[in-house]
Amino acid sequence: MESHRKPGPRKQYGERQDVRLLLPVELMDYIDSVTSNRTKWLIEAAQEKRQREEERKMEATATFSATLEKFLESDDFKKGLIASTRASWGGSGYSVELFPDGHWNVLWNNQIGNLYTSPGVIISLPSFDDSDYQAMVNAEENPIDEEEFFRLCFDAESEELAQSMRDALAD
Repeated sequence: MESHRKPGPRKQYGERQDVRLLLPVELMDYIDSVTSNRTKWLIEAAQEKRQREEERKMEATATFSATLEKFLESDDFKKGLIASTRASWGGSGYSVELFPDGHWNVLWNNQIGNLYTSPGVIISLPSFDDSDYQAMVNAEENPIDEEEFFRLCFDAESEELAQSMRDALAD
């Protein structure tokens, strides 16, 4: 039985020589099996970690989804849409921050800042389509006030805007 692998041609000083060529065959087989087992273990560990992260993400999404649904059913949703629409006239907006414990907070985007790290999820509040605002409020015949305009917008657009927030959470 051969105890050593045959070395290749002698290399010049400074060139890399495959040290495995100098080891006994049995030792090389053992190293290969250990390396192979370690590689398999690392791959399995990484897959398990990804699966746990995905499960945690799904659990968190379910929690935040339930919180979002509560928010969408509350008066804060309508108030937030109105505030976001008014803020959009000045180039800003509002967002809702959903917390894991089931509560939320409506925030003006300028309050959030770019260094704020939320313990929950922050979703931008959409604004109403206000392209008819001036025409409806300043109409010659039967003008409406701002409150009536927002009521009409909410009645017409609230489901679509709520769905856009659900979609944003899913992303």
